[in-house]
Order: sequence, then structure tokens, then C-alpha cells
Amino acid sequence: MERVEAHAVERGQPMPMVLPPSMITTAPKSVLTDGATQTVVTRKTWRIPGVTHPEHLSRGSTLAKAVPDEYFLLDTARIGKVIRAGGSIPGIAIVVEESLSIRAN
Repeated sequence: MERVEAHAVERGQPMPMVLPPSMITTAPKSVLTDGATQTVVTRKTWRIPGVTHPEHLSRGSTLAKAVPDEYFLLDTARIGKVIRAGGSIPGIAIVVEESLSIRAN
């Protein structure tokens, strides 16, 4: 940049205008409260659309038709691992939830 400015001065031309980078503000993820830090945490989880309690779901249910047999035992640890790794499973919706994490200072 200094070379460009020096070249402009030598030629008697105006200095080139350099705009600063645009700044984007976002909401803070952590807030300091009385003796604790509160943080918004996002995590991936899963749901079967229309089902509120998947642990009571039977294979004969029409709501579970789209879920492959290999996942129907609802191995929640396996399903969670696939979802967190960025994968997808037919019949299971990926949902991003936010929760608050509070840590004492």
C-alpha cells in the first residue's frame, strides 16, 4: 500500500482511498452474571416427526415406517453419533437446539 501512495505522490495524484473491512456484530454467546457465566450452547439432536416419546414407538406404527430397520431399535447413542458427525438417517429429522450453560466463576 505504501508503494501505491508513494507513486500517487510522485505523480501529483490524490491518494487512493482504502476502505476498512466491514464489521459484523453478533450477539455475545456468553454473559457474565453474579458469580457465574451463562453461555448459549447449540447442539444437534434428532426427532421422528409426529412422535413425542420415541421410546414407546412400536415397529407397526405408521409414524416409524420411514425409519430403516437397522435404526429401529432406536439405539439413541448410535443415532446421536451419526447426527453429530454430520450424517443423516431417513425418517429422522435433524434439529438444532439451544440451551443455557451456566458455570460458576
